[in-house]
Amino acid sequence: LFLASAGLYQRSQEVMNTYGLLSGQRTISEYSVTVDREVINDRSNARYLIEENIADPTFLDLGMEMDSFIDKAATLSDESSFTLLCKWACTQQGDDLKQVFGGAEFVGRLGTFKRIAGALYQPQKEAWKMVAVKLGGIIILGRDKISDRTKISIYSPCKFKQYMTADRPGGSADLTSPVDNRSSFERVVRSDVTFCMRTLKLCSMVQVDALCGEEAVVLKAVVETGNGLACKVDQVVASELSGVKRVVTGFKNNNHDIQGYYVEKVVSRRVSEMKQTLNGAELKGYAMLFDVLSQVKAVLQGATACEIKLNPHSIDVNVTPISMEDAKKRNYRVTPEFATRFNLDV
Repeated sequence: LFLASAGLYQRSQEVMNTYGLLSGQRTISEYSVTVDREVINDRSNARYLIEENIADPTFLDLGMEMDSFIDKAATLSDESSFTLLCKWACTQQGDDLKQVFGGAEFVGRLGTFKRIAGALYQPQKEAWKMVAVKLGGIIILGRDKISDRTKISIYSPCKFKQYMTADRPGGSADLTSPVDNRSSFERVVRSDVTFCMRTLKLCSMVQVDALCGEEAVVLKAVVETGNGLACKVDQVVASELSGVKRVVTGFKNNNHDIQGYYVEKVVSRRVSEMKQTLNGAELKGYAMLFDVLSQVKAVLQGATACEIKLNPHSIDVNVTPISMEDAKKRNYRVTPEFATRFNLDV
């Protein structure tokens, strides 16, 4: 479905009518990220869902106390897109990089894979750029930071998480401390994306919003708009790539005359129920994910790095070779410890 020699994914209309499959989701590791951005292989920073807050119709102000927000983006602007991935890998046994990531061919943050799979349905203004580098038998992907996000768009989902979770099972929400998104609890999830009986192996680094028992739960605070399909596809794709079966959604108003958003209702849904309303839209997204990653793989047979760029008006994806030095200049670099540990010449 793509023209590898031209470096341009051009068959978007054909992809619109084809289906891929995501399967084999399994967690291969869990870890916590501290406020100092260190990786610890435990659940010390896990958050736990407060079930009763789903049924409580309380009006939740997602803009409250925003001035005290401690945002990792403001304090960690120099952190490479690959830093946490590298730190986690260095805590694992063995020196075979592909084996460390569960035999995956492609490794990246959940949001990177989700962006590609959701490109068919996102608003046309939402272009993005990514970089992929080939190292030690795997391809690592990262996406450029979104520069035009507003403070409230970053803060409101973090505030929703503060309302809906506790630091221990059966605990209460802590609404007195400032919202701080520097620490997190994460999972490393393997999955396979298949198209026309061909399979690519993925490994996603996934931030876990909340646990309910052993089950991970996705928390989303969304505005109900005319582009509801894009929102639903986004939630389903993110959940399936994470191996998550349940989504708790807070529905926000969109009143720009007030600071922030207010959640007016909270709904818990199984991902299987959400998929029934999509008519296979998420499967078309997986076909696109397979095609774009296949093109990246083809381009990197003759290069060590490449740029992946979406033209949102035509849904074309350009994949062009770049040098490893260019990738490093754009903050796509591995840590020295990672390079030494896995004997990489970078």
